[in-house]
Amino acid sequence: MRSDDSLFRAAKYIIIMFSLFVFISFCYAVITKTYNGDFLGFKVSISFGWLVLNLFISVLPFYFLFLIYKRFKNKEIRKSVRFRYPYVEILFYLLFFWQLFLIISFGVGKMTAGVYSAPSFLLPVIQVSNRLSLGFIYSILVFRTDKIRKIILFTTMMIILSLSKFSIGIFLLIGLVLFVKYNSKCFYILKRYKILLIVGLLFSSVLVKSLYIYRNSLRGVSTEYDNTNILTGVLVGRLSSFANSAQIFESPGVFFISAQQLEYFYFQKQALGGFLSGKFLPRDTPESIMINSKHGENIKNVSYMTGTQGNLIFSLFKSPLLLLLNVCSILFLVFLTFRTTRLMGIEQANELALVLLVNPMASGVANEFSSAFFTPIVIWIYLLFVSAFISINKQKTEII
Repeated sequence: MRSDDSLFRAAKYIIIMFSLFVFISFCYAVITKTYNGDFLGFKVSISFGWLVLNLFISVLPFYFLFLIYKRFKNKEIRKSVRFRYPYVEILFYLLFFWQLFLIISFGVGKMTAGVYSAPSFLLPVIQVSNRLSLGFIYSILVFRTDKIRKIILFTTMMIILSLSKFSIGIFLLIGLVLFVKYNSKCFYILKRYKILLIVGLLFSSVLVKSLYIYRNSLRGVSTEYDNTNILTGVLVGRLSSFANSAQIFESPGVFFISAQQLEYFYFQKQALGGFLSGKFLPRDTPESIMINSKHGENIKNVSYMTGTQGNLIFSLFKSPLLLLLNVCSILFLVFLTFRTTRLMGIEQANELALVLLVNPMASGVANEFSSAFFTPIVIWIYLLFVSAFISINKQKTEII
């Protein structure tokens, strides 16, 4: 692998970007004496040294993710299924309209909508289809085509589906995927027309503010944002878990006592709940404990996170052996995501795996880690069946 490989460069800059989000959150806390993100406005009461320590452990997961990425990047992809673009494209369309139907008819996956209600005979199908990531299928379709019209169509469909769920999270995935695909062109344009970078930064706060206001209007929530902290306070804060894990340092005794109520295999059960069934989900998780500490009771439909570093601190509070177990579990899920994504046989397989994992690394939520490899396995099995079906039909035709 050459150091000037454009895909490697794209992956490196993605890691730098997420590390920069952590550093900006650190600077925000130092300068304003308050936290950003989930804890926007909460006062900082710990010393500068503790903030530096939290900065270090918050960046560490991305550093190790990049080391694992480089390990796989240096390995040739030997085992993969034959990629049949039309069949994956058909699956994308079917899943899009099916998921859109479920959102409109039953509110499945709609943010702030609570538990959906649907006919009992549909529930098994909904549970399986809802665990399939259309974002993953979108990614491999974009990577495998050079037709701009198709890329625009796929992107528009993803945005429609996301907004129908009252969510704007898909814009991050779309941005990362398109950056990986067109990173050489992006760097060329920015290098030649530096003014575009300045203009982009100036208008980014307006764009982000408009997206958040529109999302909140869909959810029926009224929130005032000012341009001074919409980027560093809200957006960057949501893409970094610095403020979240800092809360553990703010109240270590409280969280140490609360961590004792965690089940020993809470992380593994939560991971299984991500793709098998919600029945596996543990009663208590680090995320629910953090919600409880700030709101006085467990509140549903609140997307708090502790970060990978925060989750591991909770594990350590429970037991050093549990810390070791959960570190191994995270590494296992990360390696599994790389291996299953590489089964697609696409050139950008390693970069796609990294894109799928940066969010789980930032959040530390176990079912997000497990969800990252579930769809690649399903698509791999689907393509195996398609290949086998085509091969059988071809043999029958030759016999006739």
